[in-house]
Amino acid sequence: GLLVYGSVSTGFQAGFNQTRTDALTGDDLPNKVDPEKLTAYEVGVKSVLGEDRGFLNVSAFYYDYRDMQVSVGGLFLLPDGSLDPSRPAFFFTDNAGEARIYGIDLQLTELRLARYLTFSAAAEYLDAKYEDYQTVGPNRQPVNYKGNRLPRAPEFSATTGLTLDDVPLGAVAKGTFRVEYNYRGKTYFDEDNNALATQDAIGLVNMSARIDLNDRWALTATGRNLTNEEFFDFYAGSNFANAGEFRTWEIGATYRWR
Repeated sequence: GLLVYGSVSTGFQAGFNQTRTDALTGDDLPNKVDPEKLTAYEVGVKSVLGEDRGFLNVSAFYYDYRDMQVSVGGLFLLPDGSLDPSRPAFFFTDNAGEARIYGIDLQLTELRLARYLTFSAAAEYLDAKYEDYQTVGPNRQPVNYKGNRLPRAPEFSATTGLTLDDVPLGAVAKGTFRVEYNYRGKTYFDEDNNALATQDAIGLVNMSARIDLNDRWALTATGRNLTNEEFFDFYAGSNFANAGEFRTWEIGATYRWR
């Protein structure tokens, strides 16, 4: 019931050639993007809890990036700060030098608390930062993002859930009910960790229910983001953003043919 493991792996993402709009002059220039290289180290433990009451997995990992490929973009502005209509926005892929990610991942699944009640949880601590990244910022000035956190890499995230499964409801029917709480820590959406492109920590509550009336008919209901939190899945600090899903409800019925 116990497995201890370790692994080392390496891989790459191919490089390519592109036409890059120079962020300082606005000229289109040929540019070579080097391959992105990654070496990953991981050690961990997978275990079965006593009396088969659940599973506990713990792992620690370290990712070492070289020449990480990142997307760069911005706008050309006039001296007064307004948009320069004669120059289109620039977007290209750049090599970010070095980055490293390390963290700890914890998973507790199917922990049997009572005959019909189980608990699951997953939590992750993540430290993801650039070791070296010299490029140009949104204002077209040379910058070095060394020490900044990688975009979309919150320091802490967690998911927990309680499930009542196969609860008898009368002579034939049975029900399954689940409530979840998902947490995501403060998240930066760009390389310079701009406060305007930052999502504060959020917590989302979801619930679901399924009632099997017999061997063929079942009713389902789901509620997501029950507290109706307002958040972004992605936000670039400009006019482009993906809003997170607001409170939604879903009901349904299923029938099994035999």
